[in-house]
Amino acid sequence: MQRRIIFILLFHFFTADAQTYHSPLKIPLRLAGNFCEVRSDHFHSGIDIKTDGHEGMAVFAVDDGYISRVKISADGFGKVIYITHPGNRLTVYAHLHSFTGSFADSIETMQYKKKSFEVEWFPDSILFPVRKGQQIAWSGNSGGSESPHLHFEIRDAHSEEPLNPLLNGFFIADSIKPVIEKIALYEFSNGRFIYDNDYPLRTSEQKTDRDTFVVNYDTVSMSFMAHDEMNDSLPSECGIYSLILLNNYDTVYHYAFNKMSFSETRNVNGYIDVLHQRNKKETLLRCFTLPGSKFNAFKNSGKGYIVLKDSATASLKLIVADANGNRVEKSFFITRLSTNKKSPGQKDANIVAYPNKEIIVKWQDAGIFIPADAFFESTSGVDFNLKHINSSKPVMKIEPSGLSLSKKMSINFKPSKVYRSILDKLVIVELTDKGKFLRSLATKNNKRMITAYTWLFGKYSFVIDTISPVFSDLTLRTDSIFNEKWLEVKIKDGLSGISAYSGKINNEWKLFEYDRKNETLAYKLKPGEMKFDLQLEATDQKGNKGIFSKAVEITDENFIK
Repeated sequence: MQRRIIFILLFHFFTADAQTYHSPLKIPLRLAGNFCEVRSDHFHSGIDIKTDGHEGMAVFAVDDGYISRVKISADGFGKVIYITHPGNRLTVYAHLHSFTGSFADSIETMQYKKKSFEVEWFPDSILFPVRKGQQIAWSGNSGGSESPHLHFEIRDAHSEEPLNPLLNGFFIADSIKPVIEKIALYEFSNGRFIYDNDYPLRTSEQKTDRDTFVVNYDTVSMSFMAHDEMNDSLPSECGIYSLILLNNYDTVYHYAFNKMSFSETRNVNGYIDVLHQRNKKETLLRCFTLPGSKFNAFKNSGKGYIVLKDSATASLKLIVADANGNRVEKSFFITRLSTNKKSPGQKDANIVAYPNKEIIVKWQDAGIFIPADAFFESTSGVDFNLKHINSSKPVMKIEPSGLSLSKKMSINFKPSKVYRSILDKLVIVELTDKGKFLRSLATKNNKRMITAYTWLFGKYSFVIDTISPVFSDLTLRTDSIFNEKWLEVKIKDGLSGISAYSGKINNEWKLFEYDRKNETLAYKLKPGEMKFDLQLEATDQKGNKGIFSKAVEITDENFIK
């Protein structure tokens, strides 16, 4: 009965409603990413729809409603529109190139009024009503997008929880099964499941040709690597929708990605093997829930533990499916090598503990604070130490490097007197194992201490940032899609990062668009703007200001396409 109930639960989409929404694009819809697939530090909250590698495709409202929110930022969703619909639904259209009609004019007016490229607005419901199939924008590559596409979401309008669009009246044809590439086994030792090894799986499904994997301990668990392919001549490797793990026909683990909450999205680091991803650049998906995971999709998933009694062999079946009901099954055996090797340090994996109290580590010139319930699993093997490059430069090392938390920990340093006069110029940085610069952290100073927050264990220290942002000479380009003329200037800051920027033409503020990923400030030239004085300013997180000025004289021959 249990197995039957779970199959009904996970594969209810076989009877899903037909398409109820208008397509947001005119072209056939093909996915580059799907709901709840793994991203670098979060679960993906929608679907990514391909735009054939181009910007400038018309984007349409999928149903009647009104524009209830708009936001423009240099990263994240970039230019994004939110539409509220009847029936408690909200749709999201992100990474846009630009908006259309009177709505676009209103947004630009607001940007000039606030003298800011980055704005957020919640218009009244009567201001911008939209009809199903009405164009609202042009597709783009704004914000944190790595290539042109349309990010699309369906949310519960009251809770703002993203829902799986492919299960909520948004159908995309797909007849291709997911692909399981390998499994990995974990042995229970000293209160934690420790990665043992990973194994490619044979393609044969014959019972007599199943893989058999040998383990040492009496309690094990597993993860797997898989992806889903869509009906596409250039398929993308998308995430999976659901999983069932059977042990001798009993369900030991299962889940389905039907909805999520943004408050849960960091739980992705309890779903994947973070250390394996960091070391081998592969994403292993756990078939067991870590004790500290708070993701509701795994709330009733089961434990995923495989207990092997004396010389026992477990017959496992892994069933992976996509939201269209295509599924793949892999069967294999796990057998125990010895009969006298119990899992050390814990009698029963069911009572694995993890720290539910805050952790405070202090040295004379540095400290760490980790909130309660921040760990996904036991802290067995976690180590904190502090060394000094020289008498005044501490280096903090938190191991194992790359281990992730569900809540940010704070790192602080109390610099020596040598640095007291320039405390506001100090930046906490993450270093590689060899001591090379990896990335900077947003750093605040408080009296004689500097503090930053991070999700990751690793090696940390601080450096001095007194270098101003640097502008490169300008370029002129013609947008081949809209035939618009743009002035573009490169802007770089090698350490703490850009925090503020502005541009003027003949001493009058103009709307320059900042693209953080491409490190550019760009301005769409108005008719007649062919000869003027250009002034640009940029300030980094530590208050260092860079200035660029140039007398510009433009002819049509200056533009590149």
